Amino acid sequence: MNRAGRNKEERVRIARELHDDLGSMLTGVKWAIATAIERAQRAAMPADPQLANASQLLDSAVDTMRRIISDLRPSVLDHLGVWTAIEWYAGQIEERTGLQCRVAVAEEVAAIEVDAERATAIFRIVQEALNNFVRHARASRAEIRIRREAGAVIIAVEDDGVGIGDDALVRTESWGLLGMQERAARFGGDIALSRGVKEGTILVLHMPV
Repeated sequence: MNRAGRNKEERVRIARELHDDLGSMLTGVKWAIATAIERAQRAAMPADPQLANASQLLDSAVDTMRRIISDLRPSVLDHLGVWTAIEWYAGQIEERTGLQCRVAVAEEVAAIEVDAERATAIFRIVQEALNNFVRHARASRAEIRIRREAGAVIIAVEDDGVGIGDDALVRTESWGLLGMQERAARFGGDIALSRGVKEGTILVLHMPV
């Protein structure tokens, strides 16, 4: 088995252990806290407010665990492939937030088979870009254009929002770009962020394939 295959198996194993072992523990703690609160209510005694705080923290921990499991390897990539997975996620963003998301995949790109680790990096970068548009841009429309050029895939993610100022172009960490750049650089890729010609922001990923 090659290195990519071993890494994928390792991520799947870790995700499964997190889900089965840590998930069971967190569920048990949640049940214990809920039981303590219920007993206090039955005894007509005020429940310790720290129990309610602990329950909220536990909910946050469960959400974090689920996010980590998803980060290890989004299952949608295995079922759909990276290009269809991007289309699927754009649809999820549109359904949840109302941000209109259009995805255009060039015909020559659709036939490219991308290895598992590179596919995960591409998907996460596009995902983070769309999430940034939702959080910061106050946009109504986003467009993802994917094409092939000289042995690389070029992915442009553009919105029609308020755009970014010069300070944001310099302080890329304010846009969560550091993580995206690290993902791209691992595979010899790079990311550029700029203002749109008229409005909005354009993020361009250049990823060798």
